[in-house]
Order: sequence, then structure tokens, then C-alpha cells
Amino acid sequence: LPLIALFSGMRLLEIYQFEVNDIQKVQGIDCFVVTDISDDPHANKLLKSESAERVIPIHPTLIKIGLLKYHKRISKSGGTRLFPAAKLRTSGSSTDLFSVWFNERFLPSLDAKTVRTSFYSFRHNFRDALREANMPRDALRELCGWSRYKAGWEGIYGNGYRTETLAKYMAQVEYPKLDLSHLYDD
Repeated sequence: LPLIALFSGMRLLEIYQFEVNDIQKVQGIDCFVVTDISDDPHANKLLKSESAERVIPIHPTLIKIGLLKYHKRISKSGGTRLFPAAKLRTSGSSTDLFSVWFNERFLPSLDAKTVRTSFYSFRHNFRDALREANMPRDALRELCGWSRYKAGWEGIYGNGYRTETLAKYMAQVEYPKLDLSHLYDD
């Protein structure tokens, strides 16, 4: 979950409730499809806003560490949820237990807990990485699920960027001091 957050900018709940069919090829590009639509009649998928529904090309680093192979394995096993161990709740936030564990136990165990660090910090880091990549503001809004309408009237015209263009921008997102080579799937 943290690596997906870091390399996609998605919110915890968006990742937590992912189903196997939320990873799809869109215009030939492997993508996360963030939606509240579910094949499971018992699932109650939620999005923060209408703008949160979006398509996010999967970052090359996530592919290198085996996300697509993991997805294929879960799919072949007949699983419907991308993270079957992540329990969904019928009331309250499904992410409460994970969030408390991550923010109040895991981060302090690494001596990484400050008043400014939490799971949501991954989204902030992703936003900073987009700045470093000089991503155009409207592409940034599209990837992060922020309202296009806030961009003014010009933001409501057209359908946004092609998936291939967004994938090129995503490939520019990097964290120079982060070495994940030990996780690469050979």
C-alpha cells in the first residue's frame, strides 16, 4: 500500500478497496482505474469526490517490483480483491485499523513519526515529485483526482490527457534518494 501510494498519489481508501478488475489496460497502458463500481454486490466502494474517479498509469517502479505479477496471481486464484487481507467494514472507515497501525505503531517503530508524517505523506511526496517533473497543472489535477473545475472554465472542456501522455509523465516521477532495487522482480 505505501509503495502504491508513493508512486501513484492515491489516497489510502482508494488503494485499500481495490479489486482485481481495477487494474486494466487502457489504451494499451497498464493502469489503476479508480472507481466506485464493483462486481461485488456487498462491496461499498467509496470515492472522496466525483473527480477522484480517474485512470492512473502504473509507474514503472511498481511494475519492476512485481505488482502486475502479483495482480495476475491474485486474479488466477479467483480472488476479487487486490489486497484480500485488507478487511472492508460495513460502517466507519475501512482503513481505520490500517491507518492507526501505520501512523501510531509502524512509523514510531522506525523513528519516523513526526507531527507532519502519516500515511497521507506519500500523497504529499508524490505531489512534490510531480512538481520536480514539471508536470503541467491540468495533468497533475487529473492524476491526483483534484477537480478540473477549479482550473477555471477552460478546465471543463475536453476529455483530458491521453493515457499514453499521462504514462510518460508518470515515468518522470522519481525519488533520487530512494533505492528499491532490492525489491525488483528479476
